Amino acid sequence: KIFPQSQFADWHDPWYYGIYDGIWLACVFYIFCGELVEMWSVVRLKGCTALFTNYVNAWNVVDWLTVLGGFSIVITFLSSIEMRNELNRLMEQLGKPTFDLNEVAEGNTQLRR
Repeated sequence: KIFPQSQFADWHDPWYYGIYDGIWLACVFYIFCGELVEMWSVVRLKGCTALFTNYVNAWNVVDWLTVLGGFSIVITFLSSIEMRNELNRLMEQLGKPTFDLNEVAEGNTQLRR
């Protein structure tokens, strides 16, 4: 037997798997909002040019790379869900016979088009 399992049919079979993803997404969103608030504070108090002198440092770059990486993961995950749903639809169609099983039982095995 061959079991094609290149992709799970459903990523969140138990409902609580969604909670873990939600917590992770909330953490990424928290970092994103924190960085926006920090940027707004610098701009409000010292002007736009202060972003380059007072805001940009190694840790803020790490934070923004984390946010960009998180958003990339979310986009990849959502597109993967759509592709998985399409794969499931195609697999359902593949499982439907294109011929009448009664005709096969009678010996007439010509396929309908």
